[in-house]
Amino acid sequence: MLRSAGSALRPFLSPNDLHNLEAPLSGFPNLSFNNALESVRKLHSAGIPILAGTDAMNPGTAYGASLHRELELLTQAGLTSVQALAAATSVPARVFGLEGRGVIAPGAKADLVLVSGDPTSDIRATRQIVG
Repeated sequence: MLRSAGSALRPFLSPNDLHNLEAPLSGFPNLSFNNALESVRKLHSAGIPILAGTDAMNPGTAYGASLHRELELLTQAGLTSVQALAAATSVPARVFGLEGRGVIAPGAKADLVLVSGDPTSDIRATRQIVG
């Protein structure tokens, strides 16, 4: 149903989000980190586009650092490093109809981040920003 509707998922994997879901008064006692990872894995396997993002406006969610952690958590959920990077770049651009964004290509608009290491093989390299 989600796939046929053209839906995408921005999971709540950041630790702050999961802590709020597991709070005693949340009304969601069966939610856990492992359940969240498994849900993302199943949806991704079913072909549902996964988007990386954080609830950066929530108290306790650090801009930048939270996105790096979200990418790492997406790989824990079964996405490859390349797929996690796409979840933060080309997939959202495609889902939101932003042609010429989220890709490195002639004529495309881009903001590039240079890192030490290869984030396509180890997503943690996104934390090693050099320029």
